[in-house]
Amino acid sequence: MTEVGPLAQSGQTLVYQSSNAVYHWTAEIDLAAWRLRLTRRWFGRWSRTVVDCSLGDCVSVGTVEYNTDGHISYGTYIKLSDGNWHAIPLKGSSFDEASKVVRQVAAATKIPRLDIKYS
Repeated sequence: MTEVGPLAQSGQTLVYQSSNAVYHWTAEIDLAAWRLRLTRRWFGRWSRTVVDCSLGDCVSVGTVEYNTDGHISYGTYIKLSDGNWHAIPLKGSSFDEASKVVRQVAAATKIPRLDIKYS
């Protein structure tokens, strides 16, 4: 089961977090430094920075709809100029939750929003 911390907005930084028994994901969007940083921590001990780049390297942000065996769920993504896609941690898998996070990120950064759907 995934537990997700609440969205934190401290001054000029948006922080999104989620965790399960193995991983803890954190996305930090630092508006003052104009940086995106995604980190993953295993078992609360070993950390790895997955992405640390300028927000200028981000080409789009959006929701993604997944349809797996008739069950629809939603997530978020941020796409970089190198073509890599990365998830932004969410509190749940509803469209409302995913859309809320994407609206906040797009409004704060002016990164274009592009929602996608997988069938």
